[in-house]
Amino acid sequence: LFLYDVKFADAADHKEYTGVDNRVIFENLRKLAASHSDIHVRVPCIPGLNDSPQQIAAVSRLAATMGLSQIVLLPYNSAAGAKYEWLGCDFALPNAARQDDETLAELAAICRQDGLQVQIGG
Repeated sequence: LFLYDVKFADAADHKEYTGVDNRVIFENLRKLAASHSDIHVRVPCIPGLNDSPQQIAAVSRLAATMGLSQIVLLPYNSAAGAKYEWLGCDFALPNAARQDDETLAELAAICRQDGLQVQIGG
């Protein structure tokens, strides 16, 4: 089993929010998908950044076109801010909240339209 996190399908968005291009990330995923079948693409859903229907649909399509069958939507963990505090770093999303169950169900339905099996949570 391989757990493979994908934050953004779009290269420009990925570069803007993570500071790096996602080309190598997707090349590695393609290579992995070519030789292994048990891969779960995990999407850490970040409020207002990558949890829109459009963003999730793009990641879902990417996974489906690679022949993958599993996607895991990871709801936002509001405890993330504590890690930044512990490291002495500024936290950009201090007021962000976990997606509600209705929103997560809508995002899961988008992924199912691409033929993916969906899990919510880790």
